Amino acid sequence: MTIVNRTIEANGFETLDGCLYRNEISTALLEAVLTHEKNRHLATLPTTLPVRTKIYVPHNRVQKKEIKQLWD
Repeated sequence: MTIVNRTIEANGFETLDGCLYRNEISTALLEAVLTHEKNRHLATLPTTLPVRTKIYVPHNRVQKKEIKQLWD
């Protein structure tokens, strides 16, 4: 699933990872969401996000899985 930069909103009864899960966004993106420059306000909020807290989700870059052989 490719996610183009988009904004989601918390419903007031969930944590950040719960909000990502509810919007069908991989929780593996949690670190990318937290380090996004538009999400600096999240550090000052309680664990359960207030109603209508805007969360910016950056583009999900698909990583290619690299296979390394121990022998050739």
